[in-house]
Amino acid sequence: MLLLLQRASPDERLPVQFVDDVELAYIMRRYREIHDLVHVVLGQPTNMLGEVTVKMFEGLQTGLFMCATGGIFGAFRLGRRLDDIIYLYSMLNIITIPCSEKCNLLNNI
Repeated sequence: MLLLLQRASPDERLPVQFVDDVELAYIMRRYREIHDLVHVVLGQPTNMLGEVTVKMFEGLQTGLFMCATGGIFGAFRLGRRLDDIIYLYSMLNIITIPCSEKCNLLNNI
């Protein structure tokens, strides 16, 4: 039900492309499914602001370079919209950083 509210569904994802190894393709598919779950857990929409918040969470939790840079450079795309910047700052301080440090690795679900 929460996935429907966030307009996210792992079943709607396209198959993994450009990965020839079956095991690596599974890992990539699993990562994409967990990404949708993180949107729900953090209560983030699937817009630019929600994606930046989720990427920062994933970067802090997994230490993956692609997630951290996605969150950092994605934040620059917000531009100077003060409401978005204030929201992102509050999400980082209230939810994203504390949760990523205290909760178990969501990729293990």
